[in-house]
Amino acid sequence: MFVFFRLLLVLMIFILFVSCNEKILYSGKILYEENFDYAKLRNKEEVIDKLGNPNFIDPIEKKYYYFSEKKYVKNFFHQKISNRIMVVFIFNENETIKSVSQYDLNDEQVYYLINTEPPKVIALALDQLSQERKIKIMDRFGPDMKHNVIMELGKLNEIPLEGVVNVAKELVEQNLNP
Repeated sequence: MFVFFRLLLVLMIFILFVSCNEKILYSGKILYEENFDYAKLRNKEEVIDKLGNPNFIDPIEKKYYYFSEKKYVKNFFHQKISNRIMVVFIFNENETIKSVSQYDLNDEQVYYLINTEPPKVIALALDQLSQERKIKIMDRFGPDMKHNVIMELGKLNEIPLEGVVNVAKELVEQNLNP
């Protein structure tokens, strides 16, 4: 019995020390150069050579989406996102870059962008976020809206891809033209 308590004590001390280490977690592409000038890239080949394959390719408009998030985690209760960006490349017919857009959305901006939308659009937007961010943003809505959004989250597989792309376009336009 004494050996069991000693082993339990050693295990608890080990867990205590391990949870005190700060870790850096990355989601999406790891974009090393935070101040990189994406306008220097000229065509699709250079984009792929420099950044690798995109996280998402819009099948209709052939846009390339790159997402990167850097988070410092000390333990479950102490997490801090230090950098979150999305870079969108739009190409011409000859595969040269037509335009580059860079977005840095925090939770407040996401909420402001979607809070007046119908529950289906909110569910679609929230589905693209991590579970932690989804919960933080959902907590800002009233009980009725939460219920409606949760119901729509369960039905997301019924939405056709074209509908998803159209909603994304509308949200981007609203964000650019408030």
